[in-house]
Amino acid sequence: MEKKNNKLPLILSIVAVLVAVVIIVILAMSGCEARNELNKLKTELEEKQKIIEQLQNTTPPAPETSVTVVAQNATIGGKTIAVSDGKTALTADAVLAEGQSVDHWELNGVAQENSATANFTFTATETTVVKAVLAQEKKLTTVNCSIRFLDAKGKAAGDKLTEFVFDKPYQNPVTKAEVTDGTISFQVKAEVPSGKVIDYWKINGVEYHFTNSSFTVVGLDETTEYEVVLKDEAVVYYTVTCLRCNSGGKKEVKVKAGTTITVNGDSGMLGWWYLDRGNQSINDRPADSWSLKVDKDYTIEFWEVIN
Repeated sequence: MEKKNNKLPLILSIVAVLVAVVIIVILAMSGCEARNELNKLKTELEEKQKIIEQLQNTTPPAPETSVTVVAQNATIGGKTIAVSDGKTALTADAVLAEGQSVDHWELNGVAQENSATANFTFTATETTVVKAVLAQEKKLTTVNCSIRFLDAKGKAAGDKLTEFVFDKPYQNPVTKAEVTDGTISFQVKAEVPSGKVIDYWKINGVEYHFTNSSFTVVGLDETTEYEVVLKDEAVVYYTVTCLRCNSGGKKEVKVKAGTTITVNGDSGMLGWWYLDRGNQSINDRPADSWSLKVDKDYTIEFWEVIN
């Protein structure tokens, strides 16, 4: 709706006064003088008429407007209340607590499609309430371990993952089945580097003192963190003593538990090998060398075959 021109009535009043003055002057004059004065006034009247026409054809500027926007569970430029000119797009940023996510956004109570994002851009042409509708995030995270989804037989399969969000329907990457009940089933397995061993597990910060390297979880329905706490592997050494034999030229060596060593007879001849001075040989045929996995202190004895 156009706004009326407030100047028009004033101009019309002025013109009316001028017309009245012209009539009075004409009545008071006669002859040539009257005609000259009439022409002069006529010219002035025509100029005023042009001004009136210009004002009639001019559209007055639209009044400036502003609308108030209130943000709930969110801020706009760091504030919960903003003022919009009705044309400029505004962006609302969700305010999330630990473990929360945005389910969707609402404008004046109306849910917006495809709006499950941390921020939302919109234009407000009237007083508006923009609201981030929040959901409690369900997220699985791991430290020093990984998870794998289960196949149809309940066995771990597929890629290793270190985190997964399951608060919305998702597809099991192994079975391709849609999961819509807000749960997740998986195997969690420790990732133990060389020189380390499992000390204990932590689940959501609570210590569990078992040293299993893996276990299966079925139907988890809440945010959970699994952590494997590692410690340095205890290094144990054992002593191997050689009688009439050697290990790398040495009669006595210390080796790490689980190490396999080879010993050789001093004579280079074939012979029988005895362990910890046993009465019977430990090899079924004569040999000039013998290999042993060391899991305790040993004495190895060699007797060559005498023809």
